[in-house]
Amino acid sequence: MYTENGLLNFDGGANYLAFLQQKSTTKTDKLMASSHIGYKILENLIFETNLGFNRISLNGFSIYPRTSQNPANNPNNQAQYANNTSTTFDIEPQIDYHRNIGGGKLQALIGGTYQSTISKGDFIQGENYKDENLFGNMAGAGLLNTYLSTYSQYKYSSLFGRLNYNLQDKYILNISYRRDGSSRFGPGKQFGDFGAVGAAWLFSKESFTNSLFPFLSYGKLRASYGTVGNEPAGNYQYLQSYNLSFYGTYNGNTSTTPARLANPDFRWELNKKVEFGIETGFFKDRILLTTSWFRNRTANQLVNYSLPSQTGFTKYTYNLPAVVQNVGLEFSLNTINIKSSTFTWSTNFNLSFIQNKLISYPGLESSSYKDLYQVGESLSIKKGALFAGVDPKTGTLLFYSSTGEKILNPTSYKDRYQKIGKTMPDYFGALTNTLKTGSFELSFLIQFVKQEGYKPAFAPGELHSYMPQEALQRWQKEGDITDIPKASLLAGEAYINFKSSNYFWGDASYIKLKNLSLSYSLPSLWLTKARINQLRIYAQGQNLFTITKYKGTDPEIPGVGLYIPTLRVISLGLQLTL
Repeated sequence: MYTENGLLNFDGGANYLAFLQQKSTTKTDKLMASSHIGYKILENLIFETNLGFNRISLNGFSIYPRTSQNPANNPNNQAQYANNTSTTFDIEPQIDYHRNIGGGKLQALIGGTYQSTISKGDFIQGENYKDENLFGNMAGAGLLNTYLSTYSQYKYSSLFGRLNYNLQDKYILNISYRRDGSSRFGPGKQFGDFGAVGAAWLFSKESFTNSLFPFLSYGKLRASYGTVGNEPAGNYQYLQSYNLSFYGTYNGNTSTTPARLANPDFRWELNKKVEFGIETGFFKDRILLTTSWFRNRTANQLVNYSLPSQTGFTKYTYNLPAVVQNVGLEFSLNTINIKSSTFTWSTNFNLSFIQNKLISYPGLESSSYKDLYQVGESLSIKKGALFAGVDPKTGTLLFYSSTGEKILNPTSYKDRYQKIGKTMPDYFGALTNTLKTGSFELSFLIQFVKQEGYKPAFAPGELHSYMPQEALQRWQKEGDITDIPKASLLAGEAYINFKSSNYFWGDASYIKLKNLSLSYSLPSLWLTKARINQLRIYAQGQNLFTITKYKGTDPEIPGVGLYIPTLRVISLGLQLTL
């Protein structure tokens, strides 16, 4: 590892002890401040303001001494300096007015929001330091290069209002409106208008419910409709922008390269949501059941639209002309099964059915998403070749064409990309139980999912890092009846279609013991003498066992492969509170 002179030995081309000399230091400073100011103007009129300030500064420093680099590369002393600062300021004033009207309570609120975030940073590299002791001083470098210098500003503003009327604590009506503005949109597209209306009826407070349903302790019907906007994740996406080139200058001038394709026409993404729900409690709320149905429709989705690389760019921010619908039915059940002075047992159960569908997409066939989506189908559909078995005479693969005929190898688009399934689950849920007796507590969570997914694919004859036992069932001689083709090193495109076909697609449903926890808390009488507030000993387990027919490693991440399963973790611990 070292030469006779005590220097690092690079005769082998690399010496990993060099990294011990190439040190790096990063320091982060964070300052947060917030304030809430209120003033009661009149008995029913209150003015309030929320103020916030957040500043994060990062400074990094890395050194690369000449002695830590291969002398064959004619190295020199180098150091890198990085700094980045992000400062956010926000203010949210609002006026709240409330009074009793017509036997009910009216509350009106109007307010606004203003937020500004400025981010800036630099990345500088210094070279040719005469002495390693000068690494911390940029002036000690013989050459300084600024490789990156950034500055961006984001502004957001909003005006909002809300009316709420509560009649006899039984009938509730809520109306809200907001106008949002963001600097991430181009001129004329920066503002969007959104609103919502909701109503609720607490029917358990009606006089007739006590006589008709004496076991009902709580009941509420609710319905709402609203629109919500969404803005892009990055700043200046609507502008044509350029980066300073890292490749030097031209005629003494710094050169630039195109960084982003402009699109000044994209606008706010729009989400429309309808929801109905019923919340009920029985037997003094020992049983709580909530059922809700919702439908979300999203239009003008903001995406990074894919472009052919020949255009000079691979993507740009764009509003898809598509309408996507998500419909769901959700149940939540909470029960207190047993409750006594010595033992309690509570249960939580939830179940969700969610469907996703592409309602419309004008121009889908001419877009870059034609291979992924299909109108009337879920966005999670998967396409591939339809497997038709193996020819018992030759051992070659057979597939179904889009017209239902058996063919040797699908080559056309319609034959190669047919619907084979979807990744979105049909339903999913979980069951949690918690049992307590004395100082002992036991809880466990069972998770279940009804879904489809890929299982690890293989092709006999090709080089794989694994080969399942299923490969032993491959075709080997004329007359063999099997779904595994013959082994071949020259299988070509047919085997590629085979590995992405519905043969490797199937049921990936599972039931999993996700969490199990057992704990014991020492009696407080013992702890008081030792001046300890709490002493708790616990054992926890995660992913303890799975029930599934899935043939891959883990149905929770189907299709990933054999070597990335969800980890089983067992831990023991002690929690001490003084």
